[in-house]
Amino acid sequence: MFDKVFAVNVVYFWNEPKVELSEIMRTLKPGGRIVLYVVQKSDLQKMRQARTAVFHLRENEEVAKLLEDVGFKNLRIELRKEQTRTGVCISGFKGK
Repeated sequence: MFDKVFAVNVVYFWNEPKVELSEIMRTLKPGGRIVLYVVQKSDLQKMRQARTAVFHLRENEEVAKLLEDVGFKNLRIELRKEQTRTGVCISGFKGK
């Protein structure tokens, strides 16, 4: 069991994100926190390497909805302008 989960740029590679997120939810302690970092979809679309069948580009709200669908609460989306892109942190908590 884990208290916290922090994942960077992995959501793009999940074919069935609810499966992965459900497993994270299962192994997270009650009250535990998840934080997912992604690059904003509109910025990723400009990157050549993201224009392959391997990447599944998702809007920020879509990722938050996936978290909500598997049971995460108190969701929060934070944007941070970086030099060449916008970084997005989407976080939530497992209920107690």
